[in-house]
Amino acid sequence: MTRRITLALLALAAAAALPGAAGAQNACALVYQSGSWSSFGTEGQRLINAGGPLLVRCQLGEELRADSAVLYEQLNEVHLFGRVDYQDPGRSLTSDYATYNGTTGRLYATGNVVFTDKGRGSTLRGPVLEYFKAGPGRPDAQAIATGRPHLTIAPRGDNPRRREPMEVDGDRITTVGEKFVTAEGNVVIEGSDMDAWAEEAHWDATTERMELRRSARARGERYELTADFIETHLPGGALQRVLARGNARLLEERMRITGPQLQLFFQDDLVQRMVSGQVPGAAEKGRSVALARGFRMEADSLEAISPGQKLRQLIAVGTAAGESWDTLRVPGPRPGETDAAREQAGRDSVLALPLGERDLLFADTIIGFFRERPDTGAVAAAAVRDTTRRDTANDAELERMLAMKDARSLYRMRPDEDRPDQKPGINYVIADTIDLTFAAGEVDVARVRGLKRGVYLDPEDPAARARRDSIAAARGDTASVRPGAPPAGAQPGRPTSTPPAGRTPSTRAALPADPRRPGGPP
Repeated sequence: MTRRITLALLALAAAAALPGAAGAQNACALVYQSGSWSSFGTEGQRLINAGGPLLVRCQLGEELRADSAVLYEQLNEVHLFGRVDYQDPGRSLTSDYATYNGTTGRLYATGNVVFTDKGRGSTLRGPVLEYFKAGPGRPDAQAIATGRPHLTIAPRGDNPRRREPMEVDGDRITTVGEKFVTAEGNVVIEGSDMDAWAEEAHWDATTERMELRRSARARGERYELTADFIETHLPGGALQRVLARGNARLLEERMRITGPQLQLFFQDDLVQRMVSGQVPGAAEKGRSVALARGFRMEADSLEAISPGQKLRQLIAVGTAAGESWDTLRVPGPRPGETDAAREQAGRDSVLALPLGERDLLFADTIIGFFRERPDTGAVAAAAVRDTTRRDTANDAELERMLAMKDARSLYRMRPDEDRPDQKPGINYVIADTIDLTFAAGEVDVARVRGLKRGVYLDPEDPAARARRDSIAAARGDTASVRPGAPPAGAQPGRPTSTPPAGRTPSTRAALPADPRRPGGPP
Protein backbone atom coordinates (compact mmCIF):
# COMPACT_ATOMS: atom_id res chain seq x y z
CA MET A 1 0.00 0.00 0.00
CA THR A 2 2.90 2.36 0.80
CA ARG A 3 4.45 1.89 -2.69
CA ARG A 4 1.10 2.54 -4.42
CA ILE A 5 0.43 5.80 -2.47
CA THR A 6 3.99 7.04 -2.83
CA LEU A 7 4.00 6.49 -6.60
CA ALA A 8 0.68 8.24 -6.95
CA LEU A 9 1.96 11.30 -5.13
CA LEU A 10 5.16 11.28 -7.18
CA ALA A 11 3.10 11.02 -10.37
CA LEU A 12 1.05 14.08 -9.51
CA ALA A 13 4.13 16.07 -8.55
CA ALA A 14 5.94 15.02 -11.73
CA ALA A 15 2.97 15.97 -13.88
CA ALA A 16 2.85 19.42 -12.32
CA ALA A 17 6.61 19.88 -12.73
CA LEU A 18 6.79 18.79 -16.40
CA PRO A 19 7.79 21.65 -18.72
CA GLY A 20 4.76 22.70 -20.77
CA ALA A 21 2.48 20.28 -18.94
CA ALA A 22 -0.15 22.89 -18.39
CA GLY A 23 -0.21 23.69 -22.11
CA ALA A 24 -0.29 20.05 -23.16
CA GLN A 25 -2.89 19.23 -20.51
CA ASN A 26 -2.02 15.54 -20.87
CA ALA A 27 0.95 14.64 -18.68
CA CYS A 28 1.48 10.89 -18.20
CA ALA A 29 2.92 9.31 -15.04
CA LEU A 30 3.47 5.98 -13.36
CA VAL A 31 0.75 5.40 -10.75
CA TYR A 32 1.28 1.74 -9.89
CA GLN A 33 3.90 -1.00 -10.28
CA SER A 34 4.61 -4.19 -8.38
CA GLY A 35 8.18 -5.02 -9.45
CA SER A 36 11.54 -3.30 -9.16
CA TRP A 37 11.68 0.46 -9.50
CA SER A 38 14.49 2.99 -10.04
CA SER A 39 14.75 6.68 -10.87
CA PHE A 40 17.54 8.80 -12.38
CA GLY A 41 17.77 12.59 -12.77
CA THR A 42 16.21 15.60 -11.15
CA GLU A 43 12.54 16.27 -10.49
CA GLY A 44 10.60 16.76 -13.72
CA GLN A 45 13.44 15.42 -15.86
CA ARG A 46 13.74 11.94 -14.45
CA LEU A 47 14.09 8.64 -16.25
CA ILE A 48 12.13 5.95 -14.41
CA ASN A 49 12.61 2.21 -14.88
CA ALA A 50 9.66 0.22 -13.54
CA GLY A 51 8.93 -3.49 -13.39
CA GLY A 52 5.40 -4.71 -13.42
CA PRO A 53 2.69 -5.40 -13.85
CA LEU A 54 2.34 -1.64 -13.93
CA LEU A 55 -0.07 1.15 -14.81
CA VAL A 56 0.66 4.49 -16.47
CA ARG A 57 -2.12 7.06 -16.56
CA CYS A 58 -2.42 10.32 -18.52
CA GLN A 59 -4.49 13.38 -17.68
CA LEU A 60 -6.87 12.92 -20.65
CA GLY A 61 -7.85 9.43 -19.53
CA GLU A 62 -5.38 7.15 -21.36
CA GLU A 63 -4.30 4.08 -19.42
CA LEU A 64 -1.30 1.93 -20.34
CA ARG A 65 -0.39 -1.41 -18.78
CA ALA A 66 2.64 -3.62 -19.44
CA ASP A 67 5.13 -6.01 -17.85
CA SER A 68 7.74 -3.23 -17.64
CA ALA A 69 8.25 0.36 -18.76
CA VAL A 70 10.67 3.26 -19.05
CA LEU A 71 9.29 6.78 -18.46
CA TYR A 72 10.93 9.95 -19.77
CA GLU A 73 9.42 12.78 -17.74
CA GLN A 74 10.92 15.60 -19.79
CA LEU A 75 9.58 14.13 -23.04
CA ASN A 76 6.28 13.05 -21.47
CA GLU A 77 6.84 9.69 -23.14
CA VAL A 78 6.65 6.10 -21.96
CA HIS A 79 8.12 2.94 -23.52
CA LEU A 80 6.26 -0.26 -22.62
CA PHE A 81 7.45 -3.87 -22.93
CA GLY A 82 5.55 -7.15 -22.80
CA ARG A 83 1.75 -7.61 -22.82
CA VAL A 84 1.09 -3.97 -23.62
CA ASP A 85 -2.51 -2.82 -23.11
CA TYR A 86 -3.54 0.70 -24.17
CA GLN A 87 -6.97 2.16 -23.48
CA ASP A 88 -8.53 5.56 -24.22
CA PRO A 89 -12.21 6.57 -24.45
CA GLY A 90 -12.45 5.62 -28.14
CA ARG A 91 -9.72 3.04 -28.88
CA SER A 92 -7.90 0.09 -27.37
CA LEU A 93 -4.68 -1.66 -28.37
CA THR A 94 -2.65 -4.69 -27.36
CA SER A 95 0.87 -5.49 -28.57
CA ASP A 96 4.29 -6.80 -27.56
CA TYR A 97 5.92 -3.37 -27.50
CA ALA A 98 4.67 0.25 -27.61
CA THR A 99 5.78 3.84 -27.24
CA TYR A 100 3.33 6.56 -26.25
CA ASN A 101 3.83 10.33 -26.05
CA GLY A 102 1.15 12.11 -24.06
CA THR A 103 1.99 15.53 -25.49
CA THR A 104 1.67 14.59 -29.17
CA GLY A 105 -0.87 11.81 -28.64
CA ARG A 106 1.24 9.40 -30.74
CA LEU A 107 1.21 5.68 -30.01
CA TYR A 108 3.64 3.41 -31.90
CA ALA A 109 3.17 -0.34 -31.40
CA THR A 110 4.88 -3.42 -32.81
CA GLY A 111 4.46 -7.18 -32.47
CA ASN A 112 1.02 -8.86 -32.64
CA VAL A 113 -0.82 -5.55 -32.71
CA VAL A 114 -4.61 -5.65 -32.22
CA PHE A 115 -6.22 -2.19 -32.50
CA THR A 116 -9.97 -1.83 -31.87
CA ASP A 117 -12.37 1.02 -32.55
CA LYS A 118 -14.74 0.86 -29.59
CA GLY A 119 -17.42 2.92 -31.34
CA ARG A 120 -17.66 0.79 -34.49
CA GLY A 121 -16.24 -2.46 -33.17
CA SER A 122 -13.81 -2.63 -36.11
CA THR A 123 -10.45 -4.30 -35.53
CA LEU A 124 -7.07 -3.75 -37.20
CA ARG A 125 -4.40 -6.45 -36.80
CA GLY A 126 -0.81 -6.43 -37.97
CA PRO A 127 2.87 -6.30 -37.05
CA VAL A 128 3.22 -2.49 -36.91
CA LEU A 129 0.77 0.32 -36.14
CA GLU A 130 1.09 4.05 -35.57
CA TYR A 131 -1.85 5.82 -33.90
CA PHE A 132 -2.51 9.54 -33.38
CA LYS A 133 -5.21 10.66 -30.98
CA ALA A 134 -7.61 13.39 -31.99
CA GLY A 135 -6.60 16.82 -30.70
CA PRO A 136 -5.92 20.43 -31.66
CA GLY A 137 -5.17 20.53 -35.39
CA ARG A 138 -6.25 16.89 -35.74
CA PRO A 139 -10.05 16.64 -35.51
CA ASP A 140 -10.13 12.88 -36.15
CA ALA A 141 -7.99 10.11 -34.75
CA GLN A 142 -5.73 8.41 -37.28
CA ALA A 143 -4.18 4.94 -37.43
CA ILE A 144 -1.59 3.71 -39.95
CA ALA A 145 -0.79 -0.01 -40.13
CA THR A 146 1.97 -1.51 -42.29
CA GLY A 147 3.42 -4.95 -42.90
CA ARG A 148 0.33 -6.45 -44.57
CA PRO A 149 -2.28 -5.76 -41.86
CA HIS A 150 -5.83 -7.11 -41.77
CA LEU A 151 -8.88 -4.93 -41.04
CA THR A 152 -12.30 -6.18 -40.00
CA ILE A 153 -14.96 -3.51 -40.61
CA ALA A 154 -18.01 -4.24 -38.48
CA PRO A 155 -21.45 -3.44 -39.94
CA ARG A 156 -23.19 -0.35 -38.64
CA GLY A 157 -25.62 -0.98 -35.83
CA ASP A 158 -28.43 0.76 -37.74
CA ASN A 159 -27.85 -1.34 -40.85
CA PRO A 160 -30.53 -4.04 -41.08
CA ARG A 161 -29.12 -5.68 -44.24
CA ARG A 162 -25.39 -6.00 -43.78
CA ARG A 163 -24.85 -8.29 -40.83
CA GLU A 164 -21.51 -9.75 -41.86
CA PRO A 165 -18.28 -7.74 -41.42
CA MET A 166 -16.10 -6.63 -44.33
CA GLU A 167 -12.58 -8.11 -44.31
CA VAL A 168 -9.75 -6.01 -45.82
CA ASP A 169 -6.11 -6.94 -46.45
CA GLY A 170 -3.43 -4.63 -47.85
CA ASP A 171 0.22 -3.74 -47.59
CA ARG A 172 -0.78 -0.52 -45.79
CA ILE A 173 -4.09 0.44 -44.17
CA THR A 174 -4.99 3.90 -42.87
CA THR A 175 -8.10 4.80 -40.86
CA VAL A 176 -9.34 8.32 -40.14
CA GLY A 177 -11.77 8.56 -37.25
CA GLU A 178 -14.76 6.28 -37.67
CA LYS A 179 -15.40 7.53 -41.19
CA PHE A 180 -12.67 6.70 -43.71
CA VAL A 181 -10.44 3.74 -44.52
CA THR A 182 -7.70 3.62 -47.15
CA ALA A 183 -5.93 0.39 -48.13
CA GLU A 184 -2.93 0.34 -50.47
CA GLY A 185 -0.89 -2.37 -52.15
CA ASN A 186 -2.43 -5.63 -53.39
CA VAL A 187 -5.74 -4.93 -51.65
CA VAL A 188 -8.15 -7.83 -51.10
CA ILE A 189 -11.68 -7.19 -49.79
CA GLU A 190 -14.18 -9.86 -48.79
CA GLY A 191 -17.79 -8.90 -48.14
CA SER A 192 -21.18 -10.54 -47.91
CA ASP A 193 -22.38 -8.91 -51.17
CA MET A 194 -19.16 -8.56 -53.12
CA ASP A 195 -15.45 -9.43 -53.11
CA ALA A 196 -12.97 -6.96 -54.57
CA TRP A 197 -9.31 -6.54 -55.53
CA ALA A 198 -7.28 -3.42 -56.40
CA GLU A 199 -4.01 -1.64 -55.83
CA GLU A 200 -5.81 1.00 -53.79
CA ALA A 201 -9.19 1.10 -52.04
CA HIS A 202 -11.11 3.83 -50.19
CA TRP A 203 -14.08 3.22 -47.90
CA ASP A 204 -16.44 5.93 -46.63
CA ALA A 205 -18.32 4.47 -43.67
CA THR A 206 -20.74 7.41 -43.47
CA THR A 207 -22.15 6.97 -47.00
CA GLU A 208 -21.08 3.31 -47.30
CA ARG A 209 -19.30 4.01 -50.57
CA MET A 210 -16.17 2.24 -51.79
CA GLU A 211 -13.65 3.22 -54.47
CA LEU A 212 -11.26 0.74 -56.09
CA ARG A 213 -8.37 2.20 -58.06
CA ARG A 214 -5.77 0.67 -60.38
CA SER A 215 -6.33 -2.90 -61.61
CA ALA A 216 -9.74 -2.89 -59.93
CA ARG A 217 -11.88 -6.02 -59.89
CA ALA A 218 -15.20 -6.73 -58.17
CA ARG A 219 -16.99 -10.06 -58.09
CA GLY A 220 -20.52 -10.85 -56.97
CA GLU A 221 -22.39 -14.12 -56.90
CA ARG A 222 -23.22 -13.99 -60.61
CA TYR A 223 -20.96 -11.36 -62.16
CA GLU A 224 -17.37 -10.15 -62.34
CA LEU A 225 -16.35 -6.58 -63.15
CA THR A 226 -12.90 -5.22 -64.01
CA ALA A 227 -11.77 -1.65 -64.76
CA ASP A 228 -9.16 0.96 -63.93
CA PHE A 229 -11.60 2.47 -61.41
CA ILE A 230 -14.67 0.99 -59.70
CA GLU A 231 -17.05 2.77 -57.34
CA THR A 232 -19.76 0.98 -55.36
CA HIS A 233 -22.69 2.41 -53.38
CA LEU A 234 -24.18 0.36 -50.53
CA PRO A 235 -26.73 2.59 -48.76
CA GLY A 236 -28.28 0.71 -45.88
CA GLY A 237 -25.91 -2.15 -46.63
CA ALA A 238 -27.67 -3.06 -49.89
CA LEU A 239 -25.63 -2.98 -53.10
CA GLN A 240 -27.38 -0.31 -55.15
CA ARG A 241 -25.05 1.01 -57.87
CA VAL A 242 -21.62 0.18 -59.28
CA LEU A 243 -19.66 2.46 -61.60
CA ALA A 244 -16.66 1.15 -63.58
CA ARG A 245 -14.48 3.48 -65.63
CA GLY A 246 -11.50 2.87 -67.91
CA ASN A 247 -11.28 -0.44 -69.84
CA ALA A 248 -14.45 -1.59 -68.09
CA ARG A 249 -15.46 -5.21 -68.57
CA LEU A 250 -18.49 -7.02 -67.14
CA LEU A 251 -18.67 -10.80 -67.22
CA GLU A 252 -22.00 -12.31 -66.29
CA GLU A 253 -22.91 -15.97 -66.45
CA ARG A 254 -23.53 -15.93 -70.20
CA MET A 255 -22.75 -12.42 -71.40
CA ARG A 256 -19.73 -10.13 -71.58
CA ILE A 257 -19.97 -6.35 -71.93
CA THR A 258 -17.01 -4.04 -72.47
CA GLY A 259 -16.88 -0.26 -72.78
CA PRO A 260 -15.19 2.94 -71.62
CA GLN A 261 -17.61 3.21 -68.69
CA LEU A 262 -20.16 0.82 -67.20
CA GLN A 263 -22.90 1.49 -64.67
CA LEU A 264 -24.73 -1.35 -62.95
CA PHE A 265 -27.95 -0.86 -60.99
CA PHE A 266 -28.97 -3.48 -58.41
CA GLN A 267 -31.99 -4.56 -56.47
CA ASP A 268 -31.90 -7.42 -53.98
CA ASP A 269 -28.22 -7.89 -54.94
CA LEU A 270 -29.18 -8.67 -58.57
CA VAL A 271 -28.33 -6.59 -61.64
CA GLN A 272 -31.54 -4.99 -62.93
CA ARG A 273 -30.07 -2.59 -65.48
CA MET A 274 -26.70 -1.89 -67.06
CA VAL A 275 -25.52 1.14 -69.06
CA SER A 276 -22.28 1.24 -71.05
CA GLY A 277 -21.12 4.49 -72.63
CA GLN A 278 -18.52 7.22 -72.85
CA VAL A 279 -16.52 8.67 -69.97
CA PRO A 280 -17.71 12.29 -69.46
CA GLY A 281 -15.04 14.75 -70.56
CA ALA A 282 -12.74 12.09 -72.02
CA ALA A 283 -10.82 13.06 -75.14
CA GLU A 284 -10.95 9.58 -76.67
CA LYS A 285 -14.28 7.96 -77.51
CA GLY A 286 -14.51 4.22 -77.19
CA ARG A 287 -17.10 1.67 -78.26
CA SER A 288 -19.30 -0.58 -76.15
CA VAL A 289 -19.59 -4.26 -77.05
CA ALA A 290 -21.90 -7.01 -75.78
CA LEU A 291 -21.11 -10.65 -76.56
CA ALA A 292 -23.34 -13.54 -75.52
CA ARG A 293 -24.86 -16.78 -76.69
CA GLY A 294 -25.47 -16.46 -80.40
CA PHE A 295 -25.23 -12.68 -80.74
CA ARG A 296 -22.94 -9.66 -80.58
CA MET A 297 -23.87 -5.94 -80.44
CA GLU A 298 -21.65 -2.89 -80.69
CA ALA A 299 -22.40 0.85 -80.47
CA ASP A 300 -21.38 4.13 -78.91
CA SER A 301 -23.54 3.19 -75.92
CA LEU A 302 -25.45 0.12 -74.73
CA GLU A 303 -28.22 -0.37 -72.22
CA ALA A 304 -29.25 -3.80 -70.94
CA ILE A 305 -32.60 -4.31 -69.22
CA SER A 306 -32.43 -7.42 -67.03
CA PRO A 307 -35.11 -7.64 -64.33
CA GLY A 308 -34.06 -10.25 -61.80
CA GLN A 309 -30.75 -10.41 -63.71
CA LYS A 310 -32.53 -12.06 -66.67
CA LEU A 311 -31.71 -10.32 -69.94
CA ARG A 312 -34.81 -9.05 -71.74
CA GLN A 313 -33.66 -6.08 -73.85
CA LEU A 314 -30.35 -4.77 -75.14
CA ILE A 315 -30.44 -1.27 -76.66
CA ALA A 316 -27.54 -0.08 -78.84
CA VAL A 317 -27.37 3.62 -79.77
CA GLY A 318 -24.90 5.43 -82.04
CA THR A 319 -23.58 3.70 -85.19
CA ALA A 320 -24.95 0.43 -83.87
CA ALA A 321 -24.04 -2.99 -85.25
CA GLY A 322 -25.62 -6.32 -84.39
CA GLU A 323 -25.00 -9.86 -85.50
CA SER A 324 -26.30 -13.32 -84.70
CA TRP A 325 -25.14 -16.81 -85.58
CA ASP A 326 -25.83 -20.47 -85.06
CA THR A 327 -24.97 -21.30 -81.44
CA LEU A 328 -23.86 -24.77 -82.50
CA ARG A 329 -20.98 -23.19 -84.41
CA VAL A 330 -19.93 -20.73 -81.70
CA PRO A 331 -21.42 -21.52 -78.26
CA GLY A 332 -20.38 -18.18 -76.75
CA PRO A 333 -19.25 -17.55 -73.16
CA ARG A 334 -19.51 -20.46 -70.76
CA PRO A 335 -20.65 -20.04 -67.13
CA GLY A 336 -17.68 -19.34 -64.90
CA GLU A 337 -15.27 -18.84 -67.81
CA THR A 338 -12.97 -15.94 -66.96
CA ASP A 339 -9.70 -16.73 -68.70
CA ALA A 340 -8.73 -13.85 -71.03
CA ALA A 341 -7.22 -16.17 -73.63
CA ARG A 342 -10.44 -18.17 -73.91
CA GLU A 343 -12.43 -14.98 -74.22
CA GLN A 344 -10.26 -13.74 -77.05
CA ALA A 345 -10.43 -17.12 -78.75
CA GLY A 346 -14.22 -17.06 -78.57
CA ARG A 347 -14.38 -13.55 -80.03
CA ASP A 348 -11.98 -14.49 -82.83
CA SER A 349 -14.03 -17.57 -83.69
CA VAL A 350 -17.14 -15.40 -84.06
CA LEU A 351 -15.42 -12.87 -86.32
CA ALA A 352 -13.95 -15.70 -88.38
CA LEU A 353 -17.39 -16.96 -89.39
CA PRO A 354 -18.11 -16.29 -93.08
CA LEU A 355 -20.91 -13.89 -94.00
CA GLY A 356 -23.08 -16.79 -95.05
CA GLU A 357 -23.17 -18.03 -91.45
CA ARG A 358 -23.98 -14.74 -89.71
CA ASP A 359 -26.89 -12.30 -89.73
CA LEU A 360 -25.71 -8.68 -89.74
CA LEU A 361 -27.65 -5.54 -88.89
CA PHE A 362 -26.48 -1.89 -88.93
CA ALA A 363 -28.37 1.28 -87.97
CA ASP A 364 -28.27 4.33 -85.77
CA THR A 365 -30.21 2.42 -83.10
CA ILE A 366 -30.72 -1.33 -82.65
CA ILE A 367 -32.88 -2.99 -79.99
CA GLY A 368 -32.45 -6.69 -79.24
CA PHE A 369 -35.30 -8.56 -77.53
CA PHE A 370 -34.61 -11.78 -75.64
CA ARG A 371 -36.61 -14.62 -74.18
CA GLU A 372 -35.83 -17.55 -71.94
CA ARG A 373 -34.80 -20.58 -73.94
CA PRO A 374 -37.66 -23.10 -74.10
CA ASP A 375 -35.49 -25.96 -72.86
CA THR A 376 -34.79 -24.15 -69.57
CA GLY A 377 -38.35 -24.00 -68.30
CA ALA A 378 -38.07 -27.12 -66.15
CA VAL A 379 -34.73 -25.96 -64.78
CA ALA A 380 -36.17 -22.52 -63.99
CA ALA A 381 -39.13 -24.10 -62.19
CA ALA A 382 -36.71 -26.13 -60.10
CA ALA A 383 -34.77 -22.96 -59.33
CA VAL A 384 -37.94 -21.33 -58.02
CA ARG A 385 -38.45 -24.20 -55.61
CA ASP A 386 -34.77 -24.13 -54.63
CA THR A 387 -33.79 -20.50 -53.96
CA THR A 388 -30.11 -21.40 -53.82
CA ARG A 389 -30.07 -22.21 -57.55
CA ARG A 390 -29.35 -19.25 -59.80
CA ASP A 391 -27.87 -20.88 -62.87
CA THR A 392 -30.68 -19.80 -65.23
CA ALA A 393 -30.33 -16.04 -64.79
CA ASN A 394 -29.12 -15.24 -68.30
CA ASP A 395 -30.25 -18.41 -70.03
CA ALA A 396 -31.82 -16.32 -72.79
CA GLU A 397 -31.89 -16.46 -76.57
CA LEU A 398 -32.29 -13.73 -79.17
CA GLU A 399 -35.92 -13.38 -80.22
CA ARG A 400 -35.98 -10.17 -82.26
CA MET A 401 -33.74 -7.37 -83.54
CA LEU A 402 -35.18 -3.98 -84.48
CA ALA A 403 -32.99 -1.52 -86.42
CA MET A 404 -34.10 2.10 -86.77
CA LYS A 405 -32.80 5.00 -88.90
CA ASP A 406 -30.48 4.26 -91.84
CA ALA A 407 -30.91 0.53 -91.33
CA ARG A 408 -28.98 -2.05 -93.33
CA SER A 409 -29.13 -5.80 -92.97
CA LEU A 410 -27.47 -8.88 -94.39
CA TYR A 411 -29.35 -11.93 -93.17
CA ARG A 412 -29.85 -15.59 -94.03
CA MET A 413 -33.16 -17.13 -95.03
CA ARG A 414 -34.03 -20.54 -96.45
CA PRO A 415 -35.83 -20.35 -99.82
CA ASP A 416 -37.78 -23.52 -99.09
CA GLU A 417 -39.18 -23.92 -95.59
CA ASP A 418 -39.85 -27.60 -96.26
CA ARG A 419 -36.16 -28.29 -96.87
CA PRO A 420 -34.30 -27.53 -93.57
CA ASP A 421 -31.13 -29.16 -94.95
CA GLN A 422 -30.95 -26.67 -97.79
CA LYS A 423 -28.30 -23.97 -97.65
CA PRO A 424 -29.95 -20.61 -96.80
CA GLY A 425 -30.05 -17.71 -99.18
CA ILE A 426 -28.85 -14.24 -98.22
CA ASN A 427 -30.81 -10.99 -98.32
CA TYR A 428 -29.17 -7.56 -98.35
CA VAL A 429 -31.63 -4.76 -97.51
CA ILE A 430 -31.34 -0.99 -97.04
CA ALA A 431 -34.37 0.66 -95.44
CA ASP A 432 -35.56 3.13 -92.84
CA THR A 433 -36.54 0.38 -90.41
CA ILE A 434 -35.75 -3.35 -90.39
CA ASP A 435 -37.39 -5.72 -87.91
CA LEU A 436 -36.06 -9.30 -87.81
CA THR A 437 -37.69 -12.11 -85.83
CA PHE A 438 -35.60 -15.22 -85.14
CA ALA A 439 -36.44 -18.89 -84.75
CA ALA A 440 -33.99 -21.74 -84.27
CA GLY A 441 -31.08 -19.33 -84.66
CA GLU A 442 -32.17 -18.00 -88.08
CA VAL A 443 -34.32 -15.15 -89.37
CA ASP A 444 -37.91 -16.34 -89.49
CA VAL A 445 -39.75 -13.12 -90.43
CA ALA A 446 -38.36 -9.85 -91.82
CA ARG A 447 -40.45 -6.68 -91.69
CA VAL A 448 -39.13 -3.68 -93.63
CA ARG A 449 -40.36 -0.08 -93.79
CA GLY A 450 -39.08 2.52 -96.22
CA LEU A 451 -37.24 0.05 -98.47
CA LYS A 452 -34.46 1.65 -100.50
CA ARG A 453 -32.71 -1.38 -101.96
CA GLY A 454 -32.97 -5.15 -101.69
CA VAL A 455 -30.65 -7.80 -103.09
CA TYR A 456 -31.09 -11.58 -102.87
CA LEU A 457 -28.33 -14.17 -103.31
CA ASP A 458 -29.69 -17.56 -104.32
CA PRO A 459 -27.89 -20.43 -102.56
CA GLU A 460 -28.59 -22.89 -105.38
CA ASP A 461 -26.43 -23.23 -108.48
CA PRO A 462 -28.12 -21.20 -111.29
CA ALA A 463 -27.91 -24.07 -113.79
CA ALA A 464 -29.48 -26.51 -111.34
CA ARG A 465 -32.16 -23.98 -110.49
CA ALA A 466 -32.95 -23.41 -114.18
CA ARG A 467 -33.28 -27.17 -114.80
CA ARG A 468 -35.54 -27.62 -111.78
CA ASP A 469 -37.70 -24.62 -112.75
CA SER A 470 -37.96 -25.93 -116.34
CA ILE A 471 -39.13 -29.33 -115.12
CA ALA A 472 -41.60 -27.70 -112.77
CA ALA A 473 -42.93 -25.46 -115.55
CA ALA A 474 -43.34 -28.44 -117.90
CA ARG A 475 -45.35 -30.21 -115.21
CA GLY A 476 -47.37 -27.11 -114.42
CA ASP A 477 -46.07 -27.16 -110.85
CA THR A 478 -46.01 -23.51 -109.75
CA ALA A 479 -45.33 -24.36 -106.09
CA SER A 480 -41.67 -25.05 -106.81
CA VAL A 481 -40.88 -21.45 -107.77
CA ARG A 482 -38.53 -20.09 -105.13
CA PRO A 483 -40.10 -17.65 -102.67
CA GLY A 484 -37.34 -15.09 -103.11
CA ALA A 485 -37.62 -14.81 -106.90
CA PRO A 486 -38.30 -11.32 -108.26
CA PRO A 487 -41.52 -10.57 -110.07
CA ALA A 488 -41.47 -10.68 -113.84
CA GLY A 489 -39.96 -7.65 -115.48
CA ALA A 490 -38.00 -6.52 -112.43
CA GLN A 491 -34.88 -4.46 -113.05
CA PRO A 492 -31.63 -6.13 -111.85
CA GLY A 493 -30.51 -4.58 -108.60
CA ARG A 494 -33.73 -2.58 -108.08
CA PRO A 495 -36.48 -3.75 -105.74
CA THR A 496 -39.93 -3.35 -107.18
CA SER A 497 -41.87 -2.63 -103.99
CA THR A 498 -41.74 -2.55 -100.22
CA PRO A 499 -41.69 -6.19 -99.14
CA PRO A 500 -44.49 -7.55 -96.99
CA ALA A 501 -43.97 -9.38 -93.72
CA GLY A 502 -41.92 -12.49 -94.27
CA ARG A 503 -39.19 -13.02 -96.83
CA THR A 504 -37.93 -9.96 -98.65
CA PRO A 505 -38.59 -10.11 -102.42
CA SER A 506 -35.69 -8.69 -104.38
CA THR A 507 -33.62 -9.26 -107.46
CA ARG A 508 -30.79 -11.74 -107.66
CA ALA A 509 -27.41 -9.96 -107.65
CA ALA A 510 -23.97 -9.94 -106.11
CA LEU A 511 -23.54 -9.04 -102.40
CA PRO A 512 -21.97 -5.69 -101.52
CA ALA A 513 -18.28 -5.71 -100.77
CA ASP A 514 -18.95 -3.96 -97.43
CA PRO A 515 -22.52 -4.26 -96.12
CA ARG A 516 -21.79 -1.55 -93.52
CA ARG A 517 -21.70 1.13 -96.24
CA PRO A 518 -25.20 2.23 -97.22
CA GLY A 519 -23.89 3.80 -100.41
CA GLY A 520 -21.88 0.76 -101.52
CA PRO A 521 -22.65 -1.19 -104.67
CA PRO A 522 -25.26 -3.93 -104.45
